[in-house]
Amino acid sequence: MTYDEKINYLKSFQYLKKECKDLKEQLELIEYKKSKINSGILHITINNSNAGHSPLHHLISETDFLQEQITLKLNEYNQTLKNVEQKIQQLDDIQEQQILRYRYIYGYTFQKIADKMHYNDKSYVHKCHKKIIQKLDF
Repeated sequence: MTYDEKINYLKSFQYLKKECKDLKEQLELIEYKKSKINSGILHITINNSNAGHSPLHHLISETDFLQEQITLKLNEYNQTLKNVEQKIQQLDDIQEQQILRYRYIYGYTFQKIADKMHYNDKSYVHKCHKKIIQKLDF
């Protein structure tokens, strides 16, 4: 695997994390709309002939779909986290593990990693990171 392919593999966790967050926000918005309809704030009349096409029915369908998507993404997220963590644990050096964990699990910038690990310069962390990635066996 090339250097860039390794980076993309490790970054996949952060992408999934953002996707899960976005899906949850969509679901919260739909749940809010449903609560407005249910509480009568929107004053929507649902008659029997149109019940299958009501705004509430549409929101319920959308909620079900999003809940399925969230479940799938969370499963993928958990598996990816496990895989990334296994790659990180291949390293013998705890500081190397921590650099990768901060970068790919927590999504820290090189500057934040340098600050967190009490290094003077983010360029040092960046150089270490590059060497660590090259050491990883995929």
